[in-house]
Amino acid sequence: GWITWNGKQHLKKGPSSVLLLLALLCSRLWLLAVLYWGWWLWDWNGPERGPRHSRWVRNWKIWEYFCDYFPITVIRTAPLPPHRSYLLAAHPHGVACIGIFGAFVSGGRGAWGGRGGSGGPCPGLKPTLAALGGLFHLPLYREYAMAAGLCPVSRPCLQRVLSQPGQALLIVVGGAAEALDPGDPQCPHITLKGRFGFVRMALRYGTPLVPVFVFGELQALPQISFPEGSWMRRLQRGLKALLGFAPCVWRGRGWLPLLPHAVPLTVVGECGATNGGAG
Repeated sequence: GWITWNGKQHLKKGPSSVLLLLALLCSRLWLLAVLYWGWWLWDWNGPERGPRHSRWVRNWKIWEYFCDYFPITVIRTAPLPPHRSYLLAAHPHGVACIGIFGAFVSGGRGAWGGRGGSGGPCPGLKPTLAALGGLFHLPLYREYAMAAGLCPVSRPCLQRVLSQPGQALLIVVGGAAEALDPGDPQCPHITLKGRFGFVRMALRYGTPLVPVFVFGELQALPQISFPEGSWMRRLQRGLKALLGFAPCVWRGRGWLPLLPHAVPLTVVGECGATNGGAG
């Protein structure tokens, strides 16, 4: 299949949003573009105050098709009482966190009032996914991200979320390092060394830690691994240190580089609600 770079999908959203706003500026709707630019500057630090959940965005019909494509299945091992908040430590990161996004961010599996009517993977809880902070500086895209339940992975924002009751805060702990070194798809590498900030945060707020694992994540977008010491590997590590995300290389399905392979994704965690591919 085609080969492309991880992070490219995010980098395209910024220029695309800017071009859209410039197009509006040159049209009869120029006032909307001016008003939005003013709002974007005034609300620059708005994402640090947490997500702006929208049931309408979560319940778009496309999320049902998205989850059914693989399909994504969520399995519960134990229920979580909804009267308190929880910190969900998820693995593996993979290229795009497809399983975590489908199960907890989209409404395709009933998350926070989506399809199914059972409360989704976190009954009675409001799921929030922590993501790369730079994404929330992209015009227009950041509005969608916050409406979908994403927030910057910054200490002030995460503390604000956990200080509220009834929250299910998801952190893909391995981050860019785990994305760049995923290991064998049948035996994924889990990156935890030196990553204890989420544990300290959970202790500070008395928040239970809940493990979440996505089986099949690495098969959905299989990566191309380069040997250590090669110039491509050095370039990947250099870009990761500079940009903050992992410049992975993967193969999509057939001739469509951004289309994941249709492999079953099973999301296992104590907060899950049994929900098969058919919903």
